[in-house]
Amino acid sequence: MDFEGTSRTVKTERGALHYHEAGEGPPLLLLHGSGPGVSGWANFGANLPVFAQHYRCLVLDLPGYGKSDPVAGHPVMVGAQAVRDFLAALG
Repeated sequence: MDFEGTSRTVKTERGALHYHEAGEGPPLLLLHGSGPGVSGWANFGANLPVFAQHYRCLVLDLPGYGKSDPVAGHPVMVGAQAVRDFLAALG
């Protein structure tokens, strides 16, 4: 289980969101904090193999972080809407 093997992108009306997906079972959405160099993989990549034994893990890069599209202004301000867009895009 590595970065490239779990890497996915989904398009939303506000931009592309990058995430990692691994495992099967009930969904578990993992959200990182904010700060220089932060991303879903940086925060959860080392733990993903353990979580993926029991859950369908979705590790989102919020807008402006990791490989997700950048945003104007402070990225934390669009985080909640990005999560809603992400979940809607995945159905």
